[in-house]
Amino acid sequence: MKQKPGSVGRAIMGTKIKIDSDGQILAHGPTLAQGYVDTTEPLVDTEGWYPTGDLGRFDEEEIYGSPEDAQTGSCRVGSP
Repeated sequence: MKQKPGSVGRAIMGTKIKIDSDGQILAHGPTLAQGYVDTTEPLVDTEGWYPTGDLGRFDEEEIYGSPEDAQTGSCRVGSP
């Protein structure tokens, strides 16, 4: 399936996506890690939703957002 203009991708099969009230993308599914080794702080909330730190919107098929709003760990990812 061809990616729609402006889309930054799709969730992998079995993963649910929702957007919180601040516009942050949340993910839920069996392939998400539950936490890191040597830390007691969970990665997911009490309902199993993982806050990605990325801002965007979702149209039931694809995720939309700006690369300038994407985060990877403590690094910001953006266009050159």
